[in-house]
Amino acid sequence: YDFTGDDEFLRSTAWPLLRGAAAFCLDWLVERADGSLMTLPSTSPEATYLRAADVQALTSSSAMDLSLVGDLFDTCARAARVLGLDDPVVEAAASARARLDTLRVGSHGQVCEWAGDPQETDQHHRHLSPLVGLHPLDLIDTEQTPELAAAARRTLNRRGPGSTGWSLAWKLSMRARLGDAEHAGRLLAQAVVPTSEAPAHPWAGGLHPNLFATHPPFQIDGNFGLMGGIAEMLVQSHGGRIRLLPALPSSWPDGELWGLRARGGVSVDLRWAEGRLRSATLHATRAFTAPVTYGAAVRTVDLRPGDALVLYPW
Repeated sequence: YDFTGDDEFLRSTAWPLLRGAAAFCLDWLVERADGSLMTLPSTSPEATYLRAADVQALTSSSAMDLSLVGDLFDTCARAARVLGLDDPVVEAAASARARLDTLRVGSHGQVCEWAGDPQETDQHHRHLSPLVGLHPLDLIDTEQTPELAAAARRTLNRRGPGSTGWSLAWKLSMRARLGDAEHAGRLLAQAVVPTSEAPAHPWAGGLHPNLFATHPPFQIDGNFGLMGGIAEMLVQSHGGRIRLLPALPSSWPDGELWGLRARGGVSVDLRWAEGRLRSATLHATRAFTAPVTYGAAVRTVDLRPGDALVLYPW
């Protein structure tokens, strides 16, 4: 819906799923004596931590839970406004959102993966569950939540660059969201290394001769994720604004693209040379008003359906 503005899809397909998921999460949350809410039981997928010399997985309010539930409640409220709905589930979700546990920064400067900030058993784990709020969600942002953005960067630094193909793709998108262009460029180069040249390791990504992404076994989310990550490096449209070339690495000094879809019902054409934006055009399929940024430059655009606006140079 964010890309198409299709109200019928939102009403008939998305809304029943959103409402049902919100009702489930409301039933899952547990209230503490102080009125705050936690997810219980909770895990962080495939990851474990140490407590009293024991390896454990169960906890309360994992970072992934908090991000997914918080974003779901926010999305339900937004969808209800668009559809003009007055729904008790939406009201309950809004109340719960205000009392839900929040993401925290841990002792290493990282985003806490579990409640209580225990020591992880594998610092370099391929799953990036505590950073789902950075990507694909937009709860962590360099401008709106700089402390959490710094903690997300610290988390990525601690995890290290190597991993499975799909994990490399996810790291690529996260680095793009943080504006870490050179990191993103190196991750992409690592993700497309032929498997014949990759290290013999159960968690080593790369590409098979037919271009399938590896775990080492083939996993299509590596291929799809890489394409999504490349798009994030060139155009971002989360958080109510469009960012042009937000994570362009020095290894891509020249290039162009046409028709890259952005949230709000617009498509973007770009051309850059010597590492600098040379031209940008927005094509609108519906009414669209939002700030567009390139570096420190900002311009607010107001488009009608069918408009094609040349933005840069401005």
